[in-house]
Amino acid sequence: MRSLFAQFYAALGVGHAMGVVVWAVAAAATVPVVAEQHLASVLEGPTVAMVERLREAPAADRDAVLSSWSGTPARLVPPLPLQRAGAVRDGALVIELSYPNAHAYRAVDPHTWLALGPMPMVPAGFGLRWGALALLATVGIGLGAWVALRPVRRTLDRVAVVARAFGAGDLDARARVQGPQELEEVGEAFDAMADRIHALLRAQQETLQAVSHELRTPLTRARFALELVADTDDVAHRRAQAEDAAGDLEQMERLLDELLAYLRLESVRELARQPTPLQDLAQAVSAQRVPVEVRGQAMATVDPRLMQRALRNLVANAARYAASIVHISVDADAAGARIVVDDDGPGIPEEERARLLEPFRRGGGAGQLDPGGFGLGLPIAARVARAHGGRLEVGQSPLGGARMVLFVP
Repeated sequence: MRSLFAQFYAALGVGHAMGVVVWAVAAAATVPVVAEQHLASVLEGPTVAMVERLREAPAADRDAVLSSWSGTPARLVPPLPLQRAGAVRDGALVIELSYPNAHAYRAVDPHTWLALGPMPMVPAGFGLRWGALALLATVGIGLGAWVALRPVRRTLDRVAVVARAFGAGDLDARARVQGPQELEEVGEAFDAMADRIHALLRAQQETLQAVSHELRTPLTRARFALELVADTDDVAHRRAQAEDAAGDLEQMERLLDELLAYLRLESVRELARQPTPLQDLAQAVSAQRVPVEVRGQAMATVDPRLMQRALRNLVANAARYAASIVHISVDADAAGARIVVDDDGPGIPEEERARLLEPFRRGGGAGQLDPGGFGLGLPIAARVARAHGGRLEVGQSPLGGARMVLFVP
């Protein structure tokens, strides 16, 4: 982390230094032009007046006239060479620049020129002031960058500390970042990931505990039946005990099949979607111990195999508790498609509805009405709905029993 910010500050310093160099090059190109224009405007009038006085004064008095010029050194010199004065030989002001000094010349007569200089091109101490300004700008940029990046650095340090704590086993560790929106989004994304991992680990632990509990009873019964087989010579009794053991093994096999189906749905990333008439899926799973009526029509782009598995679980669950009838309603609108399964059974208390979508959770009277169930039917249907981007809702049916609404966008 430290090296990242060190690299940033180094890059910032290099960029600023390059900017200073560019500015210096630009200044070197423009300062002579500006200095020449400035000196020409300042010296034009005074030099014209001085040349007129020199022309009017006798040769012996010209030194006295020059002494009246204050500030810049002034003297009389021979005419400038043509290559220095250029084509200006008619009394115009000639300025020569040689950093850091400048000289000015104006013709007095064909044999004499007025020379002024050396004069500084830039004010005294300009270089020192320019260096001080560059240093101040560097410090200001660095300070501003430090202040701007301090929340970022603090947030990254916080996330790193929480990530190490989470990896060390503290599953309740969360970043809880506060600050600018972008940093809060980073913290929220990390916390959402941590919540997800925590939920998965908790679900895994609960699943293992539930599976061990569900398998313990049929395993005990099967072991007891095998012991009875070994202790008796009665052929009929042996056959009956063997059939009981086979039934227990079949129950364990169904449990494992349901559990594998539930676990596979957790990692589903791509579905074999295709346009599917939902009423056909409902008709295919409607053979139950009570009459099942299918109403409505709707097309939806779904995975037919998974959707049929979910419908089979919903309809089987409804038929298991229904008194006389199960209704399946299919409809669709702009929001999506809905499959509604109603029964006229005892219904589900409101406080138990959300809990029944968790694995191995069963209603209060489910053990008596369905001793062979495992509590995985509704969770499997809920995962199928979530895999399609939808949801499964549990409610109260107009028939008096439970209502299951499977929505697919």
